[in-house]
Amino acid sequence: MAGCCGGRAFGAAAGPRGPAELVFLELAGGLVSLLVWLAFGAIAVPIVAGRVHLAVVAYAILSLTLLRLAPVALACAGAGLDRATVLFVGWFGPRGLASLVFALLAVEELGAAAGDAAAVIGLTVLMSVLLHGLSARPLAPGMSGLSRGPATAMTAKADELSGTPLII
Repeated sequence: MAGCCGGRAFGAAAGPRGPAELVFLELAGGLVSLLVWLAFGAIAVPIVAGRVHLAVVAYAILSLTLLRLAPVALACAGAGLDRATVLFVGWFGPRGLASLVFALLAVEELGAAAGDAAAVIGLTVLMSVLLHGLSARPLAPGMSGLSRGPATAMTAKADELSGTPLII
């Protein structure tokens, strides 16, 4: 509800400049995201490297597979999506940026006691960046023509209403 109200308020305040401002906001958000990943690579990777052991690696692998795919499959149940689409969304869907925030909160609250948890989160995110980056090129083209549902219709309607094509 808050997102809907915020969107309406933004649309009313932005007026005809709304689509251009959305493009700017999306680009600025992307830049900030890149800076977060740069900081993650520079700060977290050396810390995680010293704490990697078999249990951390095993849990990181579980986090990338079963613990990531099962909730997505549950959330998609009843949506009428085929198995390939659910697996694709489960593999590429949830992002690791929130995990980094949670790791920082844990380290801030627990200090050194959060070491193994932070190592699992850091290794999971690192493995995610590598594995999802390597698998995007071979897997994404196969999915490009499969989903032409509500999202496509909403994008077309937004283009029609704004009079300006949206950059997505």
